[in-house]
Amino acid sequence: ESDVYSFGIVLLEVACGRRPMSLLDSQKNGIFRLVEWAWDLYGKGDILTDADERFNGDYDAAEMERVIVIGLWCAHPDPNARPSIRNAKAMLQSGGQLPVLPAKMPVPMYIPPVVSVDELFTSPAGMSSSSATQSSTTT
Repeated sequence: ESDVYSFGIVLLEVACGRRPMSLLDSQKNGIFRLVEWAWDLYGKGDILTDADERFNGDYDAAEMERVIVIGLWCAHPDPNARPSIRNAKAMLQSGGQLPVLPAKMPVPMYIPPVVSVDELFTSPAGMSSSSATQSSTTT
């Protein structure tokens, strides 16, 4: 999972000509985040604005869009929504339909592990319920 995320970041760095994170100004007033910036432009339908200005427009627009969208897909905040590295590579090489990503960058949500009611009220192994209570109140 981390490999495909890193691959996506590299794709975005190459296509956009920007670092993944940088200070917005010399007074350290904020941080530029490449994925958020690129995703915002993607959501506005203005994805080619992401392209590195040093290309001076000398690129195939469909290929640039492909690289940026696949970069965003690989860097998706939800690891379960990312492609495998094999699928990302195949998508880059093919002329197939690009994935449709949400217009707004998703915010990852982490669900805590499920604990049964029995586990909540069971004392740790080898301790009586009174010593478990005493132990938990003194720590």
